Amino acid sequence: MSNNNVIDQSITVNASREQVFSALVEAGGLTRWFLSKAESEAKAGGWFKYSWEFNDADQNGSQEGAYTEVVRPEKVSYPWQAGDTPTKVTFTVQGDGDKVTVQLVHSGFGAAKNPDQLREMHAGPWQFYMANLKNHLENGGDLRAEQLGQVTY
Repeated sequence: MSNNNVIDQSITVNASREQVFSALVEAGGLTRWFLSKAESEAKAGGWFKYSWEFNDADQNGSQEGAYTEVVRPEKVSYPWQAGDTPTKVTFTVQGDGDKVTVQLVHSGFGAAKNPDQLREMHAGPWQFYMANLKNHLENGGDLRAEQLGQVTY
């Protein structure tokens, strides 16, 4: 039986926990692999505003709220509005040295009218962005403009 409530994805990255964590919470890091624009006060209760811009403006979007948990360099959690359904995103970073595991858990889809459909709408983009995080940290690459038509600054 599938769990229609959770997206759970992990990647291994050849980078330090601090490098990965900075990419997950600092505005300058977030705009190199994930967002077009970012505001981020990386502390519990700190405000964030994430914005995506695309060549096709109909795809533009944003998320904003207050971080619910920030434990440097191990964990960050924040609310995420998935359509009409409030959900939660949590990243954890584990490992030592220059090889770490980054786990993404996006939960709360079970409360949606169509949880499987909503979860699938988010799973593919998360998979792309997780791979792009790895690419950015290991190679300095960024595939958003080429593969998604996302505007980067």
